Amino acid sequence: MPSFDIVAGFDAAELNAAIKTFYDAVYPNLLKGAVKVNELGIASVEFDVKAPPTAELVPPPTVSAHIEQLLATPSGELAPFADVPPSTRTAIIDAAAQASFSLSIPQLELTISYTDGNTPTVIEAAATVEVGIGTETDSSGHNFLTLTAITGSVSIPADPDLANVINNGAISYLLDYLNTNVLKPLSIPALQYRSLTVSLPAPVIQQGFALAFSALGLTPPDIPGPFAWPHNTLFFGADAALLVAAANTQLPVGPSDSFNWTIVSGTIGATLGPVNPGGVTINGDGSLGLQIPANAEAQLTVNLPWPFPNITFGGSATANLAATATPSVNAGELSITIDSIAPPTFQFTWDGLPDWVAALIGLDALADAIGAVLAPLITQFLRGITFPVLAIPSEQVTLNGTTYTLSVSQVNISAIQGPQGELLLVTCQPTFAPG
Repeated sequence: MPSFDIVAGFDAAELNAAIKTFYDAVYPNLLKGAVKVNELGIASVEFDVKAPPTAELVPPPTVSAHIEQLLATPSGELAPFADVPPSTRTAIIDAAAQASFSLSIPQLELTISYTDGNTPTVIEAAATVEVGIGTETDSSGHNFLTLTAITGSVSIPADPDLANVINNGAISYLLDYLNTNVLKPLSIPALQYRSLTVSLPAPVIQQGFALAFSALGLTPPDIPGPFAWPHNTLFFGADAALLVAAANTQLPVGPSDSFNWTIVSGTIGATLGPVNPGGVTINGDGSLGLQIPANAEAQLTVNLPWPFPNITFGGSATANLAATATPSVNAGELSITIDSIAPPTFQFTWDGLPDWVAALIGLDALADAIGAVLAPLITQFLRGITFPVLAIPSEQVTLNGTTYTLSVSQVNISAIQGPQGELLLVTCQPTFAPG
């Protein structure tokens, strides 16, 4: 598997702040309702989540056992896993378990209605839900992250027997409600990369962080070991290879011009790019250095007096242009803008030029003259050119008939020395609100 080129994530403090924002936006529209049960003497359960849940970003041990049990006799959507080798099954279980976390609901009011018509029981409870992070691709080819309630349990200190009844029957209906009405519609779009091909994100919970790693190409990357990622923020990190690939969605391009210097006339131009691997350097302050290959060409005519014929010949040269660039986020898109470039120096070679004409016009002087025109032509062309890197999605989500907008604010750009090298870092705060 390749190393990762993109990472996105947040810590538990940031997730819990986001959960509170989500709770304040949707309660009581969404987190108060009822499910029909009609099992074990329970007709229905009304629930009222009276306080924001909290997450602990540690893979819960119960998830492995639960998934292992499901795969022991797979059916329905899991039927394709019936014949997988034991080693593959173990890898599936481990990956799913490492991409899960616990969600605690500390204040849960339950109203239990019974099939025999007895007076409903209203009781204070708490609950724990194990949530798994998955990845999917929509019909347009965009990747997104999913959340699924895998297992759960209810705690009722005042009536443990009732808690056992609920956990042996009604809990599946409550989990179905949570998945169908809250988590499934809340699919989280992954970063978008225009024409770049990027693998499905590989999610993982590591030492208090929820992370998703992606790589250029179709193969998901190896997940690196734990690292000191930024706290109290949502962040995206992109390595130099991704920035090179983004620049090359716009390159090669180049300017051209024509001239007439009486004895010599013609056209000159340059092809800039593509940027080679290693051609982008991420500086500690988030600024960028670029090395852009340039191939210059000249098609020239020596205009000789009659009775001599005009002489047409060509010239070519290469150079490696040193430029600086500044990343920025505007309208939810991270882009790179070239802001300065050192004037290039070209060493021309000539093709099809007779020696006597070369001596007549002076090739060194001709090369200097062409270079004097070509250098500012290139610098003026490149300065200010912008390469889009990735889009930070702003998504509208409909939950129980109400539309909410999921987006980000307070965007900042810097750099970080990641586990595999320097990363361009974007930090921001998630926002979730009606409308």
